[in-house]
Amino acid sequence: MKKSVLFFLLSFSIISLLVISSCSEGGNEIPVNNSVDNEFSDMVFPNFNDIIWDEVSGGTIDEEFSIIPYYNNKSIVSNGKESSIQCGDDDSEEHNGDDDHHGDCDNDHHGCCYGTILHQLNLTKDQKNQIYQFKKEFHHCVHDARENYEDAKDAIIKNAHQLRKEIIHKWKNGDITKDEAKALLAQLKADTKQLIADLKATFKAAVGDCLCTFLKAIVSVLDDVQKETFITWVENNNCIDINCDLRGGANNQL
Repeated sequence: MKKSVLFFLLSFSIISLLVISSCSEGGNEIPVNNSVDNEFSDMVFPNFNDIIWDEVSGGTIDEEFSIIPYYNNKSIVSNGKESSIQCGDDDSEEHNGDDDHHGDCDNDHHGCCYGTILHQLNLTKDQKNQIYQFKKEFHHCVHDARENYEDAKDAIIKNAHQLRKEIIHKWKNGDITKDEAKALLAQLKADTKQLIADLKATFKAAVGDCLCTFLKAIVSVLDDVQKETFITWVENNNCIDINCDLRGGANNQL
């Protein structure tokens, strides 16, 4: 009888040790709730470097006109098609809740991340829903401005191509000298550069209007404390260089 009891206690002890060991070794497999409020992680202001750094190239006797954008001092010949929006943003209409940015944007975005400040405002569900809708409208507005720029840019380069051909044709026909042709091409290039510069300025103004409308829409759904925090952040954000009155008084330099 004593042997049976001893055997039972020994067996029980061994089983207990195995269970404890199993729990210890398998502890990493126990589901842990690491979820955080990361729904604002993809909210960044685009900087449009692909448009801002568009430069006119070519336009000589030997080389056709082309547009060369610059990224980090590296030139890439553009084929006239739309490039992706820079600074981590795109035309997506849905926020990506799977990105584990903990409510913050990537460090490379710095002040361009408006998701960071929105994350800190403790927005209600209704406020979030409204802001997501404003975001969609903002992206649609920017998309239209971008398409207008790309279409107008293509038209300018197409016209420059045609004028260059006419100048070269006159030179080859003997109507003008080579030096005269070079002078005309140089002037054509200067004119084309100015047209692209004016076009970029128009695009920047259009995007500024889109952004101002977006910022005002956000302010319209905030309470007084949230509003002051958000407007102060906007006023001190180097990524925002537009004139946009968010306080309802005299225009503020943003």
